[in-house]
Amino acid sequence: MPPVLPSPPSSVFVQRFKKPLYQTVTLFAFLVCLLGAFFSRSHPQVYGWMAVLFLGSNLYLTFSKEPNIRLAERLNLLLGTLLCWYQIYTASFLNPVGLEGFFVMFAMTSLSVVAFSYHRALQVIAVQAGVGILAPWVTDLFFNVLTGREWLYIFSMEAIVLACVVLQTAVAWFKAQFDQEEARRLMLQEQASTDPLTGARNRRAMLEQLQAAQFEESCLVLLDIDHFKRINDQHGHNTGDDVLREMAVLLQAHVQDPHQVSRWGGEEFLVLLPQTPVSDGLRIAEQIRLDLERHDFPGVRQVTASLGVAAAQPAEPVRAWIHRADQALYQAKRGGRNQVKLAGETSELMVSGLQV
Repeated sequence: MPPVLPSPPSSVFVQRFKKPLYQTVTLFAFLVCLLGAFFSRSHPQVYGWMAVLFLGSNLYLTFSKEPNIRLAERLNLLLGTLLCWYQIYTASFLNPVGLEGFFVMFAMTSLSVVAFSYHRALQVIAVQAGVGILAPWVTDLFFNVLTGREWLYIFSMEAIVLACVVLQTAVAWFKAQFDQEEARRLMLQEQASTDPLTGARNRRAMLEQLQAAQFEESCLVLLDIDHFKRINDQHGHNTGDDVLREMAVLLQAHVQDPHQVSRWGGEEFLVLLPQTPVSDGLRIAEQIRLDLERHDFPGVRQVTASLGVAAAQPAEPVRAWIHRADQALYQAKRGGRNQVKLAGETSELMVSGLQV
């Protein structure tokens, strides 16, 4: 079973705060368009309607309990595109070009850098910055007679716009590089913590989890497949590997987090049950035993297991905790296998004070 890789931090941040980001940008766009409706020399009625649309998008995101983020995303892109074409239209036929629209464009393209992938962000920057910001001034050059000062103003503004577009593109590229490197680091970290055969946690990763869980009301379930050598001898090691993989899947179905299951040894698995009293731990272990006994393993049919359960004790070293579960497991083995045994409340390791 391949491990499920976590998302890079920047992607997690974007997904977690996408709604507030869109709320902020739509509110900014609404305020700019509202100012344009009251004070702009460039067709205030249009800016008034744009303000209403951006306000509607903002209110939807604010007051809807579970807003459709993809719908809001498409709406914002549509509004930005409409504003692009409006800027070209005003530059061609209805001078002067509205500077308010350029501020909204920069807000929309900056949002795309944060919210979208690198290639999609480049598409939004190219369309909205190129078509909505640069093209209107180029149109001005062809459709209008400009004075020397107006020419200087247009070229200076175009230089600023190009610098901002380059900056936004660079930020999008660096974000993409960070995501790739962080995803690679997380993949290597996940591989170092995962058993390559079963996809469960390996021993080292589980020991780290046990260090934190030992201070809670937690239980360990140590499981050993009965007569596993016989399975390998009679059916081959490939079938034995299939049994181990199937065992990991079955165990993970009994826990909330797949990381609570680890391959502890050759045919041994350790299941961590955090914040679980001993009575619930015994019940879960017995349910695991029954499910394994009833499960039809491909190529083998029935497979049973012996299980030892140990509850965490205050100030007990992790090794002592594991030792008690191991002792209970061997009691189950000596008692006839295919059963669950609860560890005693004391252990020689705890008395001797061994530490992990």
